[in-house]
Amino acid sequence: RNSTETRTLILDSIFPAIDFSSGTAVNSTYHSRTWIFVNTSVTEVNEQNITFFLSNTTHLVNNTTFTDRTHFLNFTALPNDMNYTYNVTIYDNASHRNSTQTRLIILDAVNPSIAFSSPTNSNDSYASQDWIFVNISASDTNENYTRYYLFNLTHQVNNTNLTASARGINFTNLNGNTNYTYNVTIYDKANNSNTTGIRTITLDTTSPTSFNLLTPLNGTNTFNTTPLLDWEDTSDIYFLTYTIQ
Repeated sequence: RNSTETRTLILDSIFPAIDFSSGTAVNSTYHSRTWIFVNTSVTEVNEQNITFFLSNTTHLVNNTTFTDRTHFLNFTALPNDMNYTYNVTIYDNASHRNSTQTRLIILDAVNPSIAFSSPTNSNDSYASQDWIFVNISASDTNENYTRYYLFNLTHQVNNTNLTASARGINFTNLNGNTNYTYNVTIYDKANNSNTTGIRTITLDTTSPTSFNLLTPLNGTNTFNTTPLLDWEDTSDIYFLTYTIQ
């Protein structure tokens, strides 16, 4: 008698199962970093290989294939301030395949720009009013919101968030006789931020108290070209100067 060799045939009609797993960023999210970690969970007895694909807005950046049942990959040293998409495809030995969904991630490690702009008062200024208008110029591709802060000498008076592209706020109904400081912070969707400097403004809506000229008396005639003037002091916490006319 004679016999053939014994051959093994594996019948596999089941497609691999694959999905994203822990550590992978949620779809359409923003991150301040230069790497993208992709992790998958796989169910397949007869796995052949798995391929990770990464693309930016113009071309394929990377595709990496593993044949040793490695199910995760960290794409590193990526240019920031860029949109990326990624997915993963798995094959079994029967040529069945399955893929994850395609996810979008935005890498943004660039801080927004921000500065005070006209007609914001200059630092250490005085104004006879009970309001403070603050205006800014700002720029960021992925701007989220700006936060305006106002403080008096003892505590925070106001902090207000404004949506992207809003560029000014008017703090009203303020104490017209006190010092205030203010600044503005901008945040983008990746939580990068930047802050203006702190400016000080003194509001003073109270006129100085009246005062009397003591000497010389009213109606005095004199040939003295440098008379000595004497008067009662005025009362004003923000007193600057007297003017002789």
